[in-house]
Amino acid sequence: MFKKDKWLLYLDTTPSGSARTWARIGKSTLHTLNMNAETETFDYIEDEIPTSVISRYQPSMDQEIHTYEDDACYTYIESMAQNLPVGDDAFTNFLYIFPRNVGTTEAPKFNAWLCEATITISSIEAVDHKISFNIAINSKEAVQVTVSGGVPTIVP
Repeated sequence: MFKKDKWLLYLDTTPSGSARTWARIGKSTLHTLNMNAETETFDYIEDEIPTSVISRYQPSMDQEIHTYEDDACYTYIESMAQNLPVGDDAFTNFLYIFPRNVGTTEAPKFNAWLCEATITISSIEAVDHKISFNIAINSKEAVQVTVSGGVPTIVP
């Protein structure tokens, strides 16, 4: 069983920059990746019950970030909440790192999804000290990463 701190989520806080600046989504109590399968149903004459076929997935996750001023991810989401970006301005890179080490003990490496995602601000909850938002994955690429000092690096 993998502990919750081994599942790593990062947002690129400079999506229009020349290099990615990763900030970990760490000050959250939510972590459910919804796969959102889209299916088509075919009711063939020869079958007693209809057949469902998955045509694609549209993964997304509801997320929150607690209001710690020195947290880079919070600063990024707070800016989005203040500016309410639309269109391409709501896109960023999202890195979803799976916890199983596929490298060695000496050189850990992890499978990950490098995604383009749309960030939608859902609410500002002043009493609970958090901003809620949704990460909708628009595209994903399977990659491998290393993590050193809390900073992910995509392995070429």
